[in-house]
Amino acid sequence: MQAQAVYTDGDTAINILVDDGNISGKYLSYEQILDEAGLSTDDTDAEIIEKLYELFTLTDDSGNSYYYGTDYYIAGADEADEDTGEHATVIKWRNSTPATNSTLTLTYTGRGEGGGEVFSMDVTRSNVDSILDGISGTADYSYFEGGTTTITQGTKTFYEGIDFEVTKNEDSGLAQIEWKTGTDYEWYYPNPGQNSKYNINLTTADGSVREYTAVRNYRDTLDLREQGFTKVGGSLSSVTFGEKTYDLTNSEDVATVKNTLGLSVKDGTNGAFNVFNFDWSPTSLTTRSGLPAYSDELTVSYEYNENTFALSDDSDGDLLAALGLDKTDGDHYTAAQDAILILDGESYTRSSNNIGEAYDNELIKGMTINLKGVGEVSLDVAHDAQKAVESIQTLVDGYNDLMSWINTRMTESQVDEDAKATIDSDDFRMRWGLLHGDSLLRNTKSQMRSLISNDFTFSFTNRTSSEEIYGTMQNNGLRSDATLRLRIGSKYVDVNITPYSTLQSIVDMISDSTNPAMRDIYYGDDGRLLDAPLLKASIENDKLVITSTNGDSITMSGTAAMKALKMNYTYKGLYQIGIETTSDDYGKSGELVFDPDEFMTALEDNPDEVQELMLMFANNMDSWIKSMTTSSASGETKGTLSRQIDDLDTRIASIDEYLEKYQDRLDRMEESLRTRYANSETQFAKLSQQANSIASILNMLNGQSTSSSSES
Repeated sequence: MQAQAVYTDGDTAINILVDDGNISGKYLSYEQILDEAGLSTDDTDAEIIEKLYELFTLTDDSGNSYYYGTDYYIAGADEADEDTGEHATVIKWRNSTPATNSTLTLTYTGRGEGGGEVFSMDVTRSNVDSILDGISGTADYSYFEGGTTTITQGTKTFYEGIDFEVTKNEDSGLAQIEWKTGTDYEWYYPNPGQNSKYNINLTTADGSVREYTAVRNYRDTLDLREQGFTKVGGSLSSVTFGEKTYDLTNSEDVATVKNTLGLSVKDGTNGAFNVFNFDWSPTSLTTRSGLPAYSDELTVSYEYNENTFALSDDSDGDLLAALGLDKTDGDHYTAAQDAILILDGESYTRSSNNIGEAYDNELIKGMTINLKGVGEVSLDVAHDAQKAVESIQTLVDGYNDLMSWINTRMTESQVDEDAKATIDSDDFRMRWGLLHGDSLLRNTKSQMRSLISNDFTFSFTNRTSSEEIYGTMQNNGLRSDATLRLRIGSKYVDVNITPYSTLQSIVDMISDSTNPAMRDIYYGDDGRLLDAPLLKASIENDKLVITSTNGDSITMSGTAAMKALKMNYTYKGLYQIGIETTSDDYGKSGELVFDPDEFMTALEDNPDEVQELMLMFANNMDSWIKSMTTSSASGETKGTLSRQIDDLDTRIASIDEYLEKYQDRLDRMEESLRTRYANSETQFAKLSQQANSIASILNMLNGQSTSSSSES
């Protein structure tokens, strides 16, 4: 924004015209300039000059430049305006002054053109198409459940489950086509572009056939309300796809976007909010290479200058005029301003009254602030640990459930033989005692208890003493010689500290590359001096600072030395923050108890350590669970449970194989016996026949003998 004035002599009054689009004839006062820069007339001259020098440049018609703070500065006129009480803006001269009657051009970048903010937002190509009412009626989702759907367009056929899915529109209850996304599917869907239709063939679960038509989604929308904007007045300045950025203020780039990508960017209004439509036209059919596919993102830059709002009506302004809302003079109009918040004596400026991570303008980490008006409030910031307490209680409950199951399975006895005879073979009681004394369960219980009870070793890449350190280590509580061990990767050094050591002598010792005790952090495995030591020590604000130079984690040990250097940790294990094994029955069950009050006290006293302690426990627990359960896709790496299951499967398979072979032996033996018995029966039949023959012959002989005797 520029303003011009003619220099005569002394202070030069200069009028900076406010250019707010709908407003004209309004000039910025000195107070308004200060306000936009987050300053006030109560600030010192030095503070004002330091802030304003970046906002102004001054030249004359001869091409000479004048430097803010050195040659001139901006100030308020001596007398205030009678109506507003504000002061006009003037240039006050210090050293160099322009030639008399020269024309001065003052450029102000605090607002208006050149001072606008640019926001980048992503617009994702939609992969969902609506199904139209077809010859089979409305596309109710219930028709598609359990059915099979195919899509045809020309000679192409697309298959449900491979190219797309049929999903339910939660608002309408109708079915919709959701195309699969990713490089494997890129440009396999029906052609893009407005009114690009395709046919849908549905075979329902009962075997009937239904036909529908769908239209390819050709419009993607960017609604600024969803991006957190509360005003209009901006414009799209560029669009980026892939590695190319197109300037939407350049007619040639606009033509390229339309002709090459088939994209037309149209801006319109929806109430008081800007909505931009991205329409993909059928020209996209001519060249597919490099075009955006479903789920691709366009990065759009939206530029605006003021956090304002506009009023309009449907009667060409008659309603606003009748209500007196069309006036733009000083008595009826107040320019929009940024919100100014003073926190702990520091001034902060935000373009929105809503401040927090959700609005991309976070001031206090984890806190959302909603400014309701001018005034003062006191903030009492406390940790909201309720979710953490609930999560830990859920963890403890799950842990105890598993431990109880293990205890039950390890101690239960089998059903006696008499009882087995009275219950079915598939009754769950038949499985009692099968894991009695099982070694895997016993080891699992032991490992779970270790995960809870073990002390943890903290690691860091940068650590600073918690308090200032003055004098010798004896003054800081060290009564005898102590060793501070610093370990990074497989390397470590021992720093010998005496009661007479000082912070400087300790830093000098660690920084001495010729000290044999420090060799591991200065030399590589090949004996060559490293380009930089693995870690370094320094003093900042009377505190010791240990820093990793390569990003690897450092661990520290030596309780006495760490305590003297104010680098000791308050908590080492979960038992110190309210999570420990129950003392009931001397802790034999292995189950946990959780004390929320003790946890809350620890969290309030040292939140960073509690957080790190819980993260280390969670990582250890996760690693252990994976070691028990995870198996690689190749089968080369298996968890303990997976291996146990494989062993059991192998044993079962071996027993099954043995039973199969034994059954085969029994079958062969049965066949052999049957054959032998059949042969025996045959022999017996023959013997019986022979016996019968002999008996017959004997009977005949006996008959003949009797006859001979009678004749005699």
